[in-house]
Amino acid sequence: MGKILEMPSWISSYSFKSGVSIPTNNNDVVVVDSSHLDISNIIVTDVKNFLGSSSTSVGGLCQMPNINQFARFRPDGNPPFRLGDFAGYNHYALPPSSVVGMTTTTGKGYESSTGLFPFTVSLSVIKGERAPDLGETAWNAAATKFTYNGTVSWSSININSSNYASAQFKANVGTEENVTINIKNYYTGGVTSGTSGATLLVGYGDGHTYGKLIEDPNDNKDYSVLLTAVSPTLYCNFNATLDWDGSKKWVSIGTVDPSGYNYTYSEWTAINGSIANTYANYIAVNLVTVGGVPNSGDFSVNITASYSGMISVSKTITISIRNNIKPLD
Repeated sequence: MGKILEMPSWISSYSFKSGVSIPTNNNDVVVVDSSHLDISNIIVTDVKNFLGSSSTSVGGLCQMPNINQFARFRPDGNPPFRLGDFAGYNHYALPPSSVVGMTTTTGKGYESSTGLFPFTVSLSVIKGERAPDLGETAWNAAATKFTYNGTVSWSSININSSNYASAQFKANVGTEENVTINIKNYYTGGVTSGTSGATLLVGYGDGHTYGKLIEDPNDNKDYSVLLTAVSPTLYCNFNATLDWDGSKKWVSIGTVDPSGYNYTYSEWTAINGSIANTYANYIAVNLVTVGGVPNSGDFSVNITASYSGMISVSKTITISIRNNIKPLD
């Protein structure tokens, strides 16, 4: 029998075994039961090779600066130095809380009331091998703080069960873009309805406050996420033409498709010629000579199409008159 290690309550011995770095021979890591491992054959060569050290001194190896401090089983760097302290050492152990599986919505929606594009960031927070300094009780009631473009949103997490956290933000463009989301995990003393000595989670939205709200110094990172473009069907794309009445010298709005959108007209402009009068959806104009051609002019209007829940689109439509006729488009 080798060294018997008791597992943390949140990790089974079967799961823990898969992450053991030392000993390097997996056959030397034996599952005793769901909460205990039997570790044997810890040798200096394995330790120094794994840590990238040339030292064969147990004391030197136990004080190596690249020993993962998040590993549950490791030397503490103080004498007495024991090679057996490396039994069950996981060189790739994660911090007490770690963000995994972060995703965003596949595309941005559109909020017609604000002209912004809401998107949702979702993630899971998992426990590492070691509990934070506050202890496991505080660890179970955690909180995740999301920050995007100066806006903060909080999400409560129970890492033992519903370790899912999410936040919704609003971007100001509908095109594809990479955005930066800052994620910070905090340990708390649990949800409380009181406010004395507690920290209000602004943006969390359920009216709860939290007691001991202490940031995990090892889990404060910026993440780059891709927000895909708004589907083109969300835009009020349209086609429009202007008509010419040569006898009345009128330029009017002609065909606008599709007919289901709401249209507004503004900013009639005389590029060549002048506008005599402006009416609801047409203008009376004065023609001039353009490029040696008499009775000519160029006029434009701005048309905006809108529809509930869709993105408005504006276009400038232009008509050219030559010798009192509209040339073929």
